[in-house]
Amino acid sequence: MSAIAAVNHANAYSASSGGNEHVVQHGDTLSAIAAQNGVSLHDLIAANPEIRNPDLIYPGDRIAIPTGGHAAAAHAGAAAAAGNYSVRSGDTLSGIAAQHGVSLSSLLAANPQISNPDLIYPGQNVHIPAGGSGNGSGRTSETGATTSSGPVKGSNAAAIAEQFNGENTSTLKASHALPMNPNTPNDSSCANFVSACLQQAGLLSGGEHTDSVATLNRELRDKGWHAVSIADAKPGDVVIIQGGGASHTEIVASNDHGHITLIGSNNTNADDSQRIGHDSSSWAWNHGGVILAPP
Repeated sequence: MSAIAAVNHANAYSASSGGNEHVVQHGDTLSAIAAQNGVSLHDLIAANPEIRNPDLIYPGDRIAIPTGGHAAAAHAGAAAAAGNYSVRSGDTLSGIAAQHGVSLSSLLAANPQISNPDLIYPGQNVHIPAGGSGNGSGRTSETGATTSSGPVKGSNAAAIAEQFNGENTSTLKASHALPMNPNTPNDSSCANFVSACLQQAGLLSGGEHTDSVATLNRELRDKGWHAVSIADAKPGDVVIIQGGGASHTEIVASNDHGHITLIGSNNTNADDSQRIGHDSSSWAWNHGGVILAPP
């Protein structure tokens, strides 16, 4: 059965949850619905056990909102106004940033006590910096290239990628934090992620977004991107890897005197699905990797 395809099933779950329900609109994701209604993604999924694939919902589907959702939303809005938020189960810093309409970098800067951005706990207090809207309006839209701090340009593609380090690609696609195609397989979203970072940085248009490494290579070269040496590589440059049976792409995260670290969507999970993370460049060079820099 497709995700909540049968309305009678959805109504049954809505009634049993004691809460309300949301009718899916085009472009909706479960994470966005959760943030909109002030509940965690984990609780929303638990309230809708008929959803077999959280990344796949359809317009017209009915989503049961757990009891307390709207009260929680009001609490979240109050927390944004007061400048504090109490972490709930299933929260991530990127999700909290999106919910309150601030950039992840601003949220991290406002919380120096968080030594590991990938590790937060239920009940932990997070300070929301000034300017947070509580509704995610400052985050990037599906096609936009702005954050709460304004337009993102040039080599900030690497900084954009860093904001999502450690996130599973499946979760990132559903969050709409980046303009990624939500329909790509979870084990092959490398070009999808790199395209989205470049698009958010204003280096690709929405129409140029691609899920193909070969197409990305062609589009960048057509726009004047050119091959550079390892010595000249800079953060934000794109590495195209097409050789030895491999087809992959990542972004240059840093270049320490020729020791290059990459960041991208890599098959590092146990089930071979992808997660955003850093990567040594040696594998890239052994498989025909080429560094492309913008004009």
